[in-house]
Amino acid sequence: MSGTFGATLFSDLGPGGSYSTIFIVVDGSGAFPGDPGVNGASMFTAAGRGSEAISQIDLGAYNPYPGTFPTMTFTASIWSDNSGVPGTELPGASWNFTNDAAAGALVSITGISDVSLTGGDQYFMVLAPLNLADDSYVGWFINSQGSSNTVLIGENGGAFWAFDGTDTEIFDVQGIVTPEPGTGGILSISLAGLLLLARFRRAAAIKTSTAIS
Repeated sequence: MSGTFGATLFSDLGPGGSYSTIFIVVDGSGAFPGDPGVNGASMFTAAGRGSEAISQIDLGAYNPYPGTFPTMTFTASIWSDNSGVPGTELPGASWNFTNDAAAGALVSITGISDVSLTGGDQYFMVLAPLNLADDSYVGWFINSQGSSNTVLIGENGGAFWAFDGTDTEIFDVQGIVTPEPGTGGILSISLAGLLLLARFRRAAAIKTSTAIS
């Protein structure tokens, strides 16, 4: 077994990419008077085993009040899990985007390269305003499938995090999985062993037949 293949490393999207109408707010401090600016973080576990390269991220996030908050620039990033809160941002795992998704649609970040997750490990997807002081505002919607995981709200650019529930915010992580080293070799050895056993049995059968005759 060799080569690579596409895989869903994580998803809590419903059928057809559907999700709930309930959301958490991610915004800049200029959105409301006295607003400290809010980040959102949702824990997830990467599927599979071994190293898995990310190729695309889809987010269920859009402005539920079009025209009210004109700034729609945000950052999505992936962080390690540090005892239930975001620890360290993975190298290269931060992507700026302009949210132009229509209601009920997904924001897709494509063409991702050089970022990998380890199957079975836990991470945080973090959504934040591109500029903490701007007037951006987005709703990051929750899943409608009953998925449950840690969701956090971070103020002042994630200076501190507060538990916000277990209704996972909507996103998926698409990737390219490379089979673990040695998988192909093990399969080859197994096949070689079966062939050798078959030859041994055939040779033994011929020897026994000759002795009887």
